[in-house]
Amino acid sequence: MKRLFITELDTALGRRVTEKFGLAKEYHISGTVRDPVAAAANKLSFVDEISPSYAEDAVEFKRRVLDSDIIICALTDSVLEAEASIKMLAHTTFETEKNFVLVSSMMTWTNTFAAQRAEELAEKARERQELIDAGEEVPEEEELLPEPTEEDLPVFTDDQYQKRVPHARYQHWRDLEHLTKTANSETLHTNIIFSGVTYGRGEENGSVMHDLFRSAWHGQSLPLFTAGSNVVPMIHREDLASLVYKVGSSSDVVAQRYILGVDRGNCNLNTIIKSINDTLGSGKSHLVAPSQLVVIPGSDRFTVDLRTEPGAAIELLEEADWVSVEGFSVNIEKIADEYKKFRGVTPIRSVIVGPPLAGKSKIASVVAQRYRIQHLTVSDIIRSYETNLSDMRLELTDARAQRRAAKKQADIDAKNAEEAERAAEAAAAAGGEEAAVVRDDPDAEGEDGEGKKGDDGNDENQTMDDSSAQRDDVSDIDFDDVLPALAEADGAINEDGEGGAAAADEGAAPQEEAIDPDEDEDEKIAKLKEDIAAAEKVVLLRRKNILRFDPNATAIVEGEGEGEEDAAEAAPGDEEAGEGGEEGQSQAAASPPPPENPFVRQRFIDEALAVMTRWRLGRKDCKNQGYVLDGFPKTVRQAALTFTSGELTVPEPEDLASLPSDGGDEGEDGALNPVDDKLFPENVLVLTVDDAHLQLLQSRSIDEPGKDITKELPDHNSTANFLRRLAEFKKSHTKSNRPQRSVPTWWKSVITAVEPPQAPRSVRVTEYDGARFQSELEDMMSEVYDSLGEPHFYRPTPEEIREAASNDLLRAEKVRLDAERKEEEARKEAKRLEEIALQESLKHKRRYETVQREQQEALILKSLPAQDYLMRYVVPALTAGIEHTTQLRPEDPLDALAEYLFAYTARTNLSA
Repeated sequence: MKRLFITELDTALGRRVTEKFGLAKEYHISGTVRDPVAAAANKLSFVDEISPSYAEDAVEFKRRVLDSDIIICALTDSVLEAEASIKMLAHTTFETEKNFVLVSSMMTWTNTFAAQRAEELAEKARERQELIDAGEEVPEEEELLPEPTEEDLPVFTDDQYQKRVPHARYQHWRDLEHLTKTANSETLHTNIIFSGVTYGRGEENGSVMHDLFRSAWHGQSLPLFTAGSNVVPMIHREDLASLVYKVGSSSDVVAQRYILGVDRGNCNLNTIIKSINDTLGSGKSHLVAPSQLVVIPGSDRFTVDLRTEPGAAIELLEEADWVSVEGFSVNIEKIADEYKKFRGVTPIRSVIVGPPLAGKSKIASVVAQRYRIQHLTVSDIIRSYETNLSDMRLELTDARAQRRAAKKQADIDAKNAEEAERAAEAAAAAGGEEAAVVRDDPDAEGEDGEGKKGDDGNDENQTMDDSSAQRDDVSDIDFDDVLPALAEADGAINEDGEGGAAAADEGAAPQEEAIDPDEDEDEKIAKLKEDIAAAEKVVLLRRKNILRFDPNATAIVEGEGEGEEDAAEAAPGDEEAGEGGEEGQSQAAASPPPPENPFVRQRFIDEALAVMTRWRLGRKDCKNQGYVLDGFPKTVRQAALTFTSGELTVPEPEDLASLPSDGGDEGEDGALNPVDDKLFPENVLVLTVDDAHLQLLQSRSIDEPGKDITKELPDHNSTANFLRRLAEFKKSHTKSNRPQRSVPTWWKSVITAVEPPQAPRSVRVTEYDGARFQSELEDMMSEVYDSLGEPHFYRPTPEEIREAASNDLLRAEKVRLDAERKEEEARKEAKRLEEIALQESLKHKRRYETVQREQQEALILKSLPAQDYLMRYVVPALTAGIEHTTQLRPEDPLDALAEYLFAYTARTNLSA
């Protein structure tokens, strides 16, 4: 069994390479980990043992490296282990062959093109200087080295490794690559793989790609680290792991020892950001200031500008082994799906339906809050669609204004250039340079141009004001007269998108036609006009609906009903009053019906509702996080139109009168057409409530204080409307086994549009007793949560959890140390004060004792008789002094006696 040693096992690449070798079941796998906690969390199931790192135990690390047959080192923030490994192997003689694979980065190629340009520029300068030295004339304005076009940019391949020039921060990586190359021998085969920016498999924690995907999933603006035109070499992490496995496990010597680990995509940064935004994000991006790049780890890898072509990688890996050979942007859909799957952020799509007043809106709101998904009612969808239409109109107006401004500026520039050319020709013909100088005076010409711009600007502003005055909000449209109005408005706009006033100016039209507008801007305007026309067509798909009901009805009416769904009405009073529908009622009050017939409403046809619902469910927030669709679809026809795959045919507004009622035949093949799996829900919650309980809830809603339904447009919960809606719900939610007649049966019978064809679409249809909503909400919601599963919103990564825990521990440790420090300082201060007090106490005590002793001695002296005093203190000293003086017989006996008494006093310490 061969022994494999891998450094940095707990990185994404290390884990994937380990899995590939482990599946072969012929390797004993060991290696080092950067973080044991991370390694345990990532479950390195194929690893036989974890080795100590070089920093922990250099002797054991060396033993394991030298005992291994295959050594793979991936360069990360630290190159210590890779450098130690290759140095150990280079200075050791082996009897068996070993493979060493160093996974480096394209950062060691970053400045290659710049260095080549510098060499070419230096060569051009030398040639120019030689011409000057030879006395030949050299045009001063001759450009030494013109900027290369996109087609002229070099494409780097494996065999150009000797020309590579690294980024300044990666010079030591290049030195390590050179050391690896020189270590190659007959028994030690070394290979270097230059990896591009890795992507795929959920994106590695802490990487810039992970930050980009996470920001896009949350709808945030994505950063641009450069202007965006630079080409970033990239490779899918699975492809890089396959390449490392292929090189490391090869029994033959790989001829190409320097291998570019890149795909064929050659995507620039703009394409990368746009691909992520189009698939997951909001479409927003922002340029990061160069000074901020240093605080974004890994951002320097997105500033590289290198076109590459994989050579040996294509030869080593079969076509079937590649996951993303064509690059990032081509496979962005698959990469985004990988990200959602690996990160557990797949969308939760659900629908909740039920009879009126069953409480579905409240339950949908609770579900949306818990799972952090969009709560959508038909009213919300209609308002969002109309708001988007207004936004597109404003965007079209701005785009037209920008194009007009660009055309006029181009006219001004062309005219100024023509005048300058004529002036120069006239000056040259007259031989007077002074006139040419006057004509070329920038100040004078600027004043003239400014005056012309001012006149043009006034005309432009007037045109913009006229065009903006023609814009109407969708909510203010009179749908009986809207078609003639739109036809008149279209007549006032010419084919170029200019206003009628501008088109009427015969002098200006030829100038605008003579200048070709920017193609991208024209495409944008054409696309906006097409989208606006389609959206306006949809918002016109309403038909008048005369409500017929018996105001004296008091019982549930069983029957087919008239097929007129309130969900399709234009007024957003769709939300039930008992389900938080206060906003819907206020909207209905804001747009009252015609006074001559209070029971006439305009409602959208099913095709219009289907188009708007498809559009809303296709928005990024619903595609990323998911949605809970409240009370829609109500019929099989609405469900089939909304969720069936393929384009939806929308009738013309003028054909509404000839269309059959939506409440007619549901269609015979509604359950046979495959559905759109990207929009289709995984869970359908159906609330069931008995009629008696519904009648009780309806009577309570009518008896609310201050409500007089006889003087207003009948609301959804009036007796007649309630009975009609309940009858329609029962009609479309029968127990029939025919999916064309029963919505629950249709949910269970649809098929998927993906491979294999005609496969049953997995959808969970669950029924709940809505009566429990009033008394057992928590228990009922627990069952709903069990049905939907755990939330799929973005949760903290293991690294973030560990970092947060580490930060908490650090904060707790800091608080503890601060408390201990303060306690120690307080203890020392108390001790110091205690010592001072003790010293003062001892000082006072000594003073007191001295005074006491002196007073005692004074009292003793005062109490003794004179004779006793002389016999005790005077006679002994005097007697001894006289005897001493007598023995000496000095010339001055009194002086000698005095000296003796002084000495005696000092000796006997009589004064003490």
